[in-house]
Amino acid sequence: DYASQYGDWNLLISCFGFLLGAAQLIFLYNMVMSWRFGPRAEANPWRAKSIEWLVSSPPPRFNFDRIPRVVGGPYEYGVPGAVHALMGAEEIRTGKAKTAATAGAGDRSPAQA
Repeated sequence: DYASQYGDWNLLISCFGFLLGAAQLIFLYNMVMSWRFGPRAEANPWRAKSIEWLVSSPPPRFNFDRIPRVVGGPYEYGVPGAVHALMGAEEIRTGKAKTAATAGAGDRSPAQA
């Protein structure tokens, strides 16, 4: 129920629609095969130090046994000795929370600096 001058466009768009559907089938096949037979991901493949990479893969039910303490900034990846999150009470007591970017700041907040 459309004008006859649009018949060629309708055929072309219908063909591309079927191609798009075929591409989704390829994606679904790849996803299922990777899920069933692919290798398991490492816990931290990029050696990142931020909090989202501290949890194991697959994550446990509540993510962390203890609430981690975030001590570093998000942009200190290249800073030697930078620490972004601490998990255990012993690490928090030993003062390993100091990073190169915050070593001279003391206990002041950024608003007081």
